[in-house]
Amino acid sequence: MFCKNCGKELKDNDRFCRYCGAVIKPKSQVPEADQTTVQNKAPVKAQEDNIKSSPDNAQGDQNKGKKGTAANNSLMLGIGIGIAVAAVCGLLFFVTQNKENSGNEPAAAAQENAAAVQESVGEAAADNAGEAAPEEAAAENPVSEDAAAAAQESAESERHEVEEVDSITADTSVGDYVLYGTYEQDNNLENGKEPLEWIVLDKYEDSYLLITAEVIDEVCYNDEWDVTSWQSCSLRSWLNEEFIEEAFTEAQTSQISYTEHTDVDGNYTSDQVFILSPWELENYFSSNSDRTAGATDYAEARGVYEYSNGNCWYWAAEEGADPHYARYVNCEGAILEYGMLVFNNSFGVRPAMWVEK
Repeated sequence: MFCKNCGKELKDNDRFCRYCGAVIKPKSQVPEADQTTVQNKAPVKAQEDNIKSSPDNAQGDQNKGKKGTAANNSLMLGIGIGIAVAAVCGLLFFVTQNKENSGNEPAAAAQENAAAVQESVGEAAADNAGEAAPEEAAAENPVSEDAAAAAQESAESERHEVEEVDSITADTSVGDYVLYGTYEQDNNLENGKEPLEWIVLDKYEDSYLLITAEVIDEVCYNDEWDVTSWQSCSLRSWLNEEFIEEAFTEAQTSQISYTEHTDVDGNYTSDQVFILSPWELENYFSSNSDRTAGATDYAEARGVYEYSNGNCWYWAAEEGADPHYARYVNCEGAILEYGMLVFNNSFGVRPAMWVEK
C-alpha cells in the first residue's frame, strides 16, 4: 500500500502516512461527500477472499462438498478402526509370546492395556466420524502433584526475583538512571520480563519523579475516533490498570503516589501512572534533544515507528488543536501542539510516576 499524498510505501494496517502524516482513508469507508471524516479507529478490514464458485455452479459445488465430506468421514472411520484392530492384535501377540516368562499377572495387565488401547482408538475413530462429544475426549496424562508444585514454586521464585527489581536508594538524585519494576522489552517472551529503566526527573523529600528511559509500548491515546481529553482517554486507563499490574508487585504499587492533573479545560484527574503534559516536558527537559527517546525491541515489534535517527513519537497529556487530536513529542524532541489523531497506531508511551521511598 502506498500513500496517495507522498507516494511512500506503508504497512497494510497503517491508518496514516508515517512520512507525511496524511490520513489513509479507503473510499469504501469514507463518504464521497466528506473525504475528511474518519468514522472509527479500527484499521480497514481487508476485502474478503474472492468467491471461486459462480451462481451457475454454486449448487453443484455445495452438493459436491457434502458428498466429499461424507466420503472423508467414512474413510477416516475405517482407518481408525483398522488402526485399532492392528494395535490390539499386535499387543495380544506380544502378550501371548511372553506369557510363560512373564507370569499370569503381568499378562493380565497387558490384556487390560490392550483393551484400553482398543477402546481409546475406537473413541478417536468415532470422534473423527462426528459421533463423540468434545467433552468425552480423553484427557492428557496428569502431571504428578509434587512435580506440578515444584514447577510452580520455581516459576514464582523466578518471577518474584525479577519483579522486585528496585535500585532507588537514599543517594539517588535528579538525572540518575534507576531500575524499578519489570516489563517485556527485548521481545523474547520466553526469557521473561526485563527490569524497567527510568530517569529521575525530580525529587521532593523522599519522593522521586520517574519517566521511562525509552518508549516501552505502542498504545493509542484513545481507542476510538472521538472527542478526547486526558481524563477520558483509554491510555490513562491502560496505564493505571494493565500496565501497573503487569510491571509492579503489590508492594511496589503501594509506593507509587497519586498525582493530580488539571488540563486546559479544567478536567481534574488523580493517577498513579501518567504521561507528562507539554509544560512538564518543557520544564523537566532543557532541550529538544533531551526529550528524544528510542523504542524498545518489544515496542517496535508492537508497531511503534522508529526513525533512522533511532528516535520515535510518543504522546503528551493534552489535546491538540482539535479535540480529536492529542499532542506528542516527535523524533526530534519537539512538542507538536497541533497534535495527531488520537487513535494513531504508531505512537508510543513513556510512563511517568512519583515513587515514595
